[in-house]
Amino acid sequence: MTTQYPNIPEDFREAVNEIYYAWHDGTNSFSETLKAFDAMRRENAEDTIKIAAVDNILGIIYGYRSLYDDSITYFTEARRGFEKAGALPRVVSCDLNLGETYRLRGNFTKARSYFHYAYEGAKQYGSIRLQTTALTNEGQLWMSMNSIDKARSVLDQALELSAQPWTKIDESPNADIQRADNTCEIHHALAEICLEEGDAEQAWQHALQSLYYAEQIEQPLRMGFAHRALGNVITDLEVKPETDINDDPDSHFKAAAQAFKKVKAEGEIAKTMFAHAISLAKRGNKRKASNLLQQAMITFSKLGMTGDAAKAAQAQTEIF
Repeated sequence: MTTQYPNIPEDFREAVNEIYYAWHDGTNSFSETLKAFDAMRRENAEDTIKIAAVDNILGIIYGYRSLYDDSITYFTEARRGFEKAGALPRVVSCDLNLGETYRLRGNFTKARSYFHYAYEGAKQYGSIRLQTTALTNEGQLWMSMNSIDKARSVLDQALELSAQPWTKIDESPNADIQRADNTCEIHHALAEICLEEGDAEQAWQHALQSLYYAEQIEQPLRMGFAHRALGNVITDLEVKPETDINDDPDSHFKAAAQAFKKVKAEGEIAKTMFAHAISLAKRGNKRKASNLLQQAMITFSKLGMTGDAAKAAQAQTEIF
């Protein structure tokens, strides 16, 4: 028998999403969005799960703006509210969000703990989808820690799990989109791992799969990741495959940046500048590479991404 957990009322969830998408597509400014959510919070001050829903979406918005400390604060409050309400699936989602935000912030110890909580919670809940997401995020965490063998092991496990039939609780009108989204992310990460291992041809196959799934769901963030992976892979390929895919790395880095701009993902834009700079340096355009690294370093510093800023500074010294 499947346990029924409390959840966000559907009409309230739709109201929250309406405000979020108005910000996401540029209809409303950031300040207007905050005012709208503040009013929603006041109107539902006594409803724990509704307040948690607002905090969770604010965590997502601040995360997109790469304001990770604020994002962590809101996700933590959301988690507390969902846990108080007994909404285990929502607690698992908050654990995933917290883990990913701590990973981006560079606190790998906390990130790993939250991914572990999420995986165990997803097993208790019985969700293959959320277990897959937890493993995907943990794999990328190991990549951030330069533990490539461990990253590959976890991501291979995630890819295998993603192909399994989902449980009844994972079924939803968006189930196919969710599966494609997760599979896209896994292939993007595996493409980067293959490059680290020096296997550009295998990386190419994973990058193509990442683009395939990204185009299925038409989600800007995934399109950005897929094109950045293609830019990186094509840079390292000795022989360009005969396909309909543009074999100019610059075009893919530009497409990635444009996709990330659509969702205001400043941190990913900076990471794309960094990747583009490394590609240019490998192809002998050191001056343009240095300029891009400088821009990336400034953005990383502004966003508090100190580890990435240090990498950009180190790369500058190695180019010249």
